[in-house]
Amino acid sequence: MNQVKRSFSLLLVATVLFTQAWSQNTPVSTGTPSTNKFKWNMFGLNRVHIQDFGISDQYLDTCTTCGDNNRFLGKANSTVGLSFYNNLSEKVAFSADFGVGYGYISRNNASAADAEKKWSSSARADLYYHFYDSRLQVQPFIYGGMQASLRAGDALLSMPVGLGARYMIMNNNGMITAQVGYGLGLSQRMRNHVNYSWGLYINLSKKKKQTEKTIVIDAIDSDGDGVVDAKDKCVNEPGPVNNNGCPMNDRDKDGVMDEKDKCPDVPGSIINEGCPVLDRDGDGVSDNFDKCPELPGPVSNDGCPLSDRDKDGIDDKNDKCPDLAGSPSNHGCPDDKPKVVEQKKDEPFSMWIPEGNHYRSISGDSLRYIIYFEFDDFKLKDQSYSLLREVENFLKKNSNWEVVMEGHTDLEGDVDYNLKLSEKRAKVGKQYLMSYGIKANRISTDFFGKSKPVVPTFEERLGWMNRRVEAILVRKK
Repeated sequence: MNQVKRSFSLLLVATVLFTQAWSQNTPVSTGTPSTNKFKWNMFGLNRVHIQDFGISDQYLDTCTTCGDNNRFLGKANSTVGLSFYNNLSEKVAFSADFGVGYGYISRNNASAADAEKKWSSSARADLYYHFYDSRLQVQPFIYGGMQASLRAGDALLSMPVGLGARYMIMNNNGMITAQVGYGLGLSQRMRNHVNYSWGLYINLSKKKKQTEKTIVIDAIDSDGDGVVDAKDKCVNEPGPVNNNGCPMNDRDKDGVMDEKDKCPDVPGSIINEGCPVLDRDGDGVSDNFDKCPELPGPVSNDGCPLSDRDKDGIDDKNDKCPDLAGSPSNHGCPDDKPKVVEQKKDEPFSMWIPEGNHYRSISGDSLRYIIYFEFDDFKLKDQSYSLLREVENFLKKNSNWEVVMEGHTDLEGDVDYNLKLSEKRAKVGKQYLMSYGIKANRISTDFFGKSKPVVPTFEERLGWMNRRVEAILVRKK
């Protein structure tokens, strides 16, 4: 019957602790932040542990010789000592205790000596988990730990587990703890028991307040450059983090800092380490890459001038009349009105026939049609369809003829990109002819990128003539 009463008493104590914690569920008005960003330590002014063996199955109510030893705490060992408490995080804490005990410690196979009160030494460690916000004055928790006692040369180990609460006092600089649990005997001589504990702690380090002051000081950034004053070597002058908060020097204002600028007093290019890119002939090709730095020339010719005997802007290798000034539209020949030259016996018949912006060259063994494209595009223009229909009709009427589609681009852009663009232009012409029934084996493609310009210039008023596909019809051999 006494055993039932003791069990009921333990349940009542646990219920009272949690009820008190829940009823006082209000934050302490101390200005403590909602998140526990600090760790603090407390020293136990008083720490008491009681191990009660009176309700173990060794001491039954049928004992007639137990006397007062069979009542509540009749078989108990009380330990008083010092304690250290550390708040590890928002909800987790740790304590370590060292103390001296006096009383009964019940063992398996109890002997007569176990009925005698004796002195013992004790060491204990507990780990706590709290359920609520650290600002609350009352904090319920569960705990688990290890306790070792040395009594008359015997080492006795147990593992207490249970629940309890802490009550914060002195503006969070002190606390009172109370807990109850069940001690599991780990050594053969240690009986299972009920464990009661309470303690009084005070915060001696006041580490929390020092940390808060440090945080406030470290957050100051007088010049607003994103580098706090504690790490800023130029507190009153804004500067980047990689220069310790000091401004970067750039005397010539070219975007290259003086420490990396080989020409700090002359504006230059980043790719030239802050020095200006020289182009003595002013042709747009820097001297580093200009094979003729004293003579202006196009990029396509590495900055060297093109040979142009008649000075018509078309280099001699692409000028069909290199000694007569002409226009790009007439391949460097004078812009005479188109005229038909009478065909003589055994001589090829030839003439130039303008077709708006397109031109058709006719000779006895070949026909040449030229279609043009927009900048950086390979879509056919409306004017191109009529010429391609002529090519299609001619091939259908003359089965012994084939066509070669040659793709070209202007001089803008790099070589590889233009080569691919000229390929797309040649293939779009081929696909158009195939869509009208011309077999693929009668259509071949070739592409040259910007390697064969009609007009060696970047000027748009002439450079558009380089964006072309030449459809060359030839008689099969």
